[in-house]
Amino acid sequence: MTNSTKIVIVGAGPAGLACAIVLARAGRQVIVREWKDCVGHRFHDDFQGLENWTRELDVLEELAAAGITADFDHHPFERGTVFDPSGHRYAVKGLRPLFYLLRRGPGQGTLDSALLAQARAAGVEIRFGDRVKAFADAGVLAAGPREAGVIAAGHVFETDMPDGAWLALGHEVAPGGYAYLLVQGGLGTVASCMFTGFRDQARHVRAAEGFFRAHAGLEMRNARSFGGYGAYRSPRSAMQGVHPVIGEHAGFQDVLAGFGIRHAIRSGVLAAECLLTGNDYVTRWKSELGPLLEAGIVNHWMFGLGDGLYDLFLDPERQYSCAYFETSEESLEIAQVQKMRHISAKLRVLPGQKVLDIGSGWGGLGMYLARVTEAQVTGVTLSVDQQKYATDRARRDGSDDRLRFDLRDYRHQTGRFDRIVSVGMFEHVGVGHYSAYFSKLADLLDADGVALVHTIGSARPPRAPDPWISKYVFPGGYVPSLSEIVPEVERAGLVIADIEVLRLHYAETLKAWRERFMAHRSEAAALYDEGFCRMWEFYLASCEAGFRHNFLVVFQIQLAHRLDAVPMTRDYMEATKRQLLHSSRGRNADTVKSDARREDRVAAE
Repeated sequence: MTNSTKIVIVGAGPAGLACAIVLARAGRQVIVREWKDCVGHRFHDDFQGLENWTRELDVLEELAAAGITADFDHHPFERGTVFDPSGHRYAVKGLRPLFYLLRRGPGQGTLDSALLAQARAAGVEIRFGDRVKAFADAGVLAAGPREAGVIAAGHVFETDMPDGAWLALGHEVAPGGYAYLLVQGGLGTVASCMFTGFRDQARHVRAAEGFFRAHAGLEMRNARSFGGYGAYRSPRSAMQGVHPVIGEHAGFQDVLAGFGIRHAIRSGVLAAECLLTGNDYVTRWKSELGPLLEAGIVNHWMFGLGDGLYDLFLDPERQYSCAYFETSEESLEIAQVQKMRHISAKLRVLPGQKVLDIGSGWGGLGMYLARVTEAQVTGVTLSVDQQKYATDRARRDGSDDRLRFDLRDYRHQTGRFDRIVSVGMFEHVGVGHYSAYFSKLADLLDADGVALVHTIGSARPPRAPDPWISKYVFPGGYVPSLSEIVPEVERAGLVIADIEVLRLHYAETLKAWRERFMAHRSEAAALYDEGFCRMWEFYLASCEAGFRHNFLVVFQIQLAHRLDAVPMTRDYMEATKRQLLHSSRGRNADTVKSDARREDRVAAE
């Protein structure tokens, strides 16, 4: 493509206009063809959030680096409130803005009108009312969502409420999604963002507004209804023939309670840069956006179901991973504690050492390590609810002086750690990102350190994920074979110090989960519906069968930089487990209370 070649962009949304701005400022001739008669035609001056939690770099700095000016109305929000499906309130606060509140639509001061003005100022030719039926030009496809994978409906309004941001999870207020309330400067937006149940959208909007009246003091004047739709997915290539596909046309959307604007704009910038440099667009977006898209999808489905579901079948520590059964007669509670002790012994954690827990979940393992080994533990997670739950629990148990949980992508973690542990997270990294994962582990691990990766695995050669599980339970998940893991470990410069294969432990774990779920099935049906219960029962039963009969296992892979990072034989593991068992019997009163809660549950069963 020469500098004189005209580049055509189909669609004048944020992704298309961002792409046009970058190209035009690099001296290229750009035409944007938009079939509607204005920008922002899908929006109604409603508030949205320009997310600022998905990357270490502030989003406004990211825009500036691409040559895009933040001259639209925007307001930083550093805190907000999240309600789980049970109505429990969680205050969320960031050290920097969690998001920037902005308005969408064709009006003055909106994101859409600002990007349009910048594109025109850069020399971009904008053609409104120009519907593209056939596309053979050099250019980019940015025509917006192709299907309604999610819809948002609600009201924009005037109010005397104080500024704030509230988000609520729950099937009634937003099936499969979330409801949100955003207020700034006497104006507000309230909506139900639904991933299913579209036919009952009016009922869900009423439920969302009723919820926020009761829990956030919602009051509205001069309310105007609005509705819109979006699409999300992790695309295979984001190419249509030779044309890069960007924004929601490609499905670039943050589904973890976000609006996806940042992903959309970033994809437009990446496409422009690749057209200018000749670099491969697929490689760029998969490297920069792929992990974020997959993490958002996985966390949305795994943890957007609400604590009520998981409390029906998990142990009191809420460990959603394989337990360690020394005998098949042991209770789930005992087996999960044994798992934590087993991992701690393999890591050989010493008092005062710095430990990083990647994918810390609800914090059970981190709390165990801080409590029993007296290490300094940092947990990182992408789930707002989990981070809040774990932080509150650490504070209540009096261990927050040596234990913290951060809302952070592990790739943005800095520092060096004596020990690193990752349980049940590697399955969601994606086979294309194993190299980056182990390289980051190597960077974070001290020269004398020890790491342990606990992951579901296959005892057979690599095979495709189960399509049913991928669709309904773990979107983006992948079960690796050792042959896919070991080469990446070696390339990262790490030493495999030990590998243990837990063969039937997960089958016993799933059996216990299934029995507990079935004992509380009526409660699950009240939380969701009968269809969900059948799906969840099938998930637990089929996975148990997979671990008994289809060569699914769990790998515990111990890693280090040095060959002598741990003793020469495994004898130290059992000796350390005995020491941990002894030390756990002499813990403080808070810990004894925690154990009493666990023992009460065992006795009740």
